[in-house]
Amino acid sequence: MLAYAVAVKPAESWYRMMIKESDERYSEAVESDQPDKVRALVDLRNDYAFKLLFGSKGNERILIEFLNVVLKLPRGKQIREVTFLNTEISKEYAKDKKSVLDILVKTNDGDYINVEIQLCNKYDMPARSLYYSARLISKEVQEGESYISLKQTITINLVNFEQFTNTDAYHTRFELYDSEAKVTLTDRLQVHFVELPKFLDQWKQGQLHPREDRLARWLLLLEASENETILSELEEIAMQQDPVLAEALDKWDEMSRDPDVRMAYEMRHKQLKDEAVGFKDVEIRGERRGEARGEARGKARMIQTMFINGATITQVSQFTGLTIEEIEHVQKTQIT
Repeated sequence: MLAYAVAVKPAESWYRMMIKESDERYSEAVESDQPDKVRALVDLRNDYAFKLLFGSKGNERILIEFLNVVLKLPRGKQIREVTFLNTEISKEYAKDKKSVLDILVKTNDGDYINVEIQLCNKYDMPARSLYYSARLISKEVQEGESYISLKQTITINLVNFEQFTNTDAYHTRFELYDSEAKVTLTDRLQVHFVELPKFLDQWKQGQLHPREDRLARWLLLLEASENETILSELEEIAMQQDPVLAEALDKWDEMSRDPDVRMAYEMRHKQLKDEAVGFKDVEIRGERRGEARGEARGKARMIQTMFINGATITQVSQFTGLTIEEIEHVQKTQIT
């Protein structure tokens, strides 16, 4: 664990009123004189809020701690410094539908790390991760330079959906690897996936303990805006043993109070919500088209079987409820 020469100060006692909308999120910040009802924290699963906390200048220590625990770097190989390479995070970026609010840094060893959080499953994350990683690698080596100078390129995807159905592991790491010989070609290209729903299920089942598991406490932070129990436990851990987590909680509270941040956050939330609804509509339409095609194929097979067994077209029409013209159309299209 990284050692920081700072005193651990108690995390503030935060009281919030969470107003739940129909899409089951807590949104409006509401002021109140009652001690247990004040305002909402921004949801860190929103990529704008995530980047503001983990990807802003001045918050390097928070990101360094997060990267070290995700990458499970041993003592002596841990990241000590990062340089942000894309700090764009204005309100214009938050409302731009095409913007990707990822975090790109260069470490003290010269490695490149890209971190992205994704709420909606667009069914393209593995291919997209490979594409972005390849772009970073291609920019790293200049013409005439030796390939030996190539540093690590690491992509970390935090996804709020189940990406891999063939494993219960919530954190997976991929490298260039021969699965038969069990030999790694190189570790200079890594792609990590952290599936938040799997993580949360395992935590609820008591398999993960944030007091002992540093990664668990940072992933729980992403869920804490909607769960008072999680937030209270993280506050205790921060006060007792984790100064960097305490710093993150303080800065999270501070940015949640900023009216400009809140406005940009709400714009981004609406855009992400509309995007998710759009993908859901596409899924539903695809399912309906599939059902319609399946029904049509079923009818075509039945018609074909009836003709093979000697039924007349009139008998087929009476049995299926289709007109003679519809039956002839099915025969012409030769659906099988």
